[in-house]
Amino acid sequence: MIPASAACLDYIIFFSAGLALLFSLVHLLVRKRRTENLNLSALLFTVGLLLFQVGFMLDGTALEHPWLMSFHCSLLFLAGPLSYHAYALVVRPDATAHSVHPATFLPVLAALPADLLFMLSTSEAKSLLIAGVASGNVLRGTAWVCIVPIAAGILYAGLLGPLAFGFIRGMLYRRPSPLLLVNTLYVVLTLAAASAVTSGFALGSPAAARAGAAGIGLLFCCSYIVGIRHPRLIQLLIVEAGKSRPFRGHSVPDDIDVLLRRISELMEDQKLYRDDSLSLGSMAAILAISPHTLSWVLNNTLGTNFNSFVNRFRVDEAKRLLDESDSMNVLEIAFSVGFNSKSAFNEAFRQFTGTSPRDFRKNSRRAV
Repeated sequence: MIPASAACLDYIIFFSAGLALLFSLVHLLVRKRRTENLNLSALLFTVGLLLFQVGFMLDGTALEHPWLMSFHCSLLFLAGPLSYHAYALVVRPDATAHSVHPATFLPVLAALPADLLFMLSTSEAKSLLIAGVASGNVLRGTAWVCIVPIAAGILYAGLLGPLAFGFIRGMLYRRPSPLLLVNTLYVVLTLAAASAVTSGFALGSPAAARAGAAGIGLLFCCSYIVGIRHPRLIQLLIVEAGKSRPFRGHSVPDDIDVLLRRISELMEDQKLYRDDSLSLGSMAAILAISPHTLSWVLNNTLGTNFNSFVNRFRVDEAKRLLDESDSMNVLEIAFSVGFNSKSAFNEAFRQFTGTSPRDFRKNSRRAV
């Protein structure tokens, strides 16, 4: 019988595995899917399957149904490249879709023979192999299976090592903020949990593997809960990591293009202008650049200052609401689009339209 503590960890593993698979589908349903969404969907799907397989191995289910461990080696080698690209595409401010290097997935091909060997084995041989790995008593002649998690761990460290080094180096050149410290702690705990899983199976310690898998599950669940409660906090955590490679000023056209694309995404897709506390400094922090750089880009590429740039988005949405919404009064609309006072709303609205919000609504309905 499995001890109560071990059973509790198994519940965490299975719950987080199911949650990971669910959210892998969510990223496929995003209206404007990008490379980041597809990569993250694949990563969550891979992690979900791996957690299920680890749980099935530890609770004995895989002994009765060995087929559940199919392609386990390939999934182990796939997690590293997908994690690397998730980090590069989402965290690094200079990353683009071209950051995905197919060569990083080549090690997955090396894991396929091990999966084929397992799948071609008899059910009895599969069960014996699984029992040996789960208990830490790998039989002679099958010790090669211990090499798989070790090699996968080396691949994972080799891919993420340079990125993590740049991230830590960024902390040395600038005073670390609380967000940066929290993000660093999260990365360290994730690497520690993943190391516990791989080393647990490789060195014959099922307890360490179970604790590591549960740790990965808890970290994922915590990030999901915090993401729902404070969605912008997660965004800021991601951006803080990207500051390890600061934006190289306005002398590089490619960087300008990437930055303008990210500004557009923040304003048009994420509606950042609705935040009434948005400032030049806070937006620059989200973009992982200095306020001076953001101000320069807005003035020299878009021909506007920060306040006018943000208010343009607010007024455009206010015009739409004034025209379409009968349930909201002018003040409610002002607050909903990001203005913190009626006077500021009226002033900005008249600046861009030449009329007041009330007159605009009357004229719009009269035209209909």
